[in-house]
Amino acid sequence: MRMVVLAECGAGALIAAAVGGYNKGEKTPTKEVLVNFEPGMVVTADRNFPGYELWRDAAATGAALLFRARSSVDFPIDQVLKDGSYLSRLKTPRDLRKSGAQDITVRVIKYQLTDDLGDSTETFTLISTLFDPELAPAVELAELYNDRWPIETAIGAFKTKLKGNGVALRSRTLTAQSKNSGHCCALTTQLEI
Repeated sequence: MRMVVLAECGAGALIAAAVGGYNKGEKTPTKEVLVNFEPGMVVTADRNFPGYELWRDAAATGAALLFRARSSVDFPIDQVLKDGSYLSRLKTPRDLRKSGAQDITVRVIKYQLTDDLGDSTETFTLISTLFDPELAPAVELAELYNDRWPIETAIGAFKTKLKGNGVALRSRTLTAQSKNSGHCCALTTQLEI
């Protein structure tokens, strides 16, 4: 099964969860979780999530978005901002362009992680709906994105370790998924972050 969780990063409180079959991507159950996004939230997500339709629908909730983008996605520079971040766009898929949909403006924040010797180890590309670098400086957004890792670690522990060494929670039938999803919510809410 696949599980997508909306959790509060500071306290680790579970807000919502959706479960889907393992044969579907993470974006499918994410659509169920979107109804819980609301103005005042800053929602962070990993690089499997940015895509035109999901971004459009998530942004329409009024929540601020801060998602990591895949390194293979090219974001042309439309306008450089004071803090070095820049405005760009998510390109409209052809099928939606035919029906009049437009590109979506995003703010791009790129930064590199370095090791103890100062050598670059990984480049991160974040996209956001928070456009004002005075209200949301790029450095603060990068730090905020980093705050999501304790939740990722907790969910990873649930997925791979709570059943014992070498056993991952996976099922192939809807019946098993339903049983696991009830168990999943109960266990997830008890995880301490």
